[in-house]
Amino acid sequence: MRIKYKLYNYVTPASYLELNILFKKLLKEHREKVHKTKAMYEVSLTKLKGAEGQVTVMQEEMAAIQPKLSIASKEVDTSMALLEKEQVMLYVRFHRFFFST
Repeated sequence: MRIKYKLYNYVTPASYLELNILFKKLLKEHREKVHKTKAMYEVSLTKLKGAEGQVTVMQEEMAAIQPKLSIASKEVDTSMALLEKEQVMLYVRFHRFFFST
């Protein structure tokens, strides 16, 4: 290709210094970007560790409350059963009172 167009590349001291300066600039920008990304990941990791600690505490609290919750659930079930029976009885009384012949 060079032969066809008769193009030659010459490296002068000025162009070499310019290339070197450009390389240093790009390297600095890349290092800053990597540093920012690393800092972002470190902050995220710290937040995840904090969340992990909170989840552990919540799991312990749930384990401590679990027996009380099962008792309360049984009480609610029995209360609901009684309410359903009372509702049926009231429905029957209502129909007897208003629709009796």
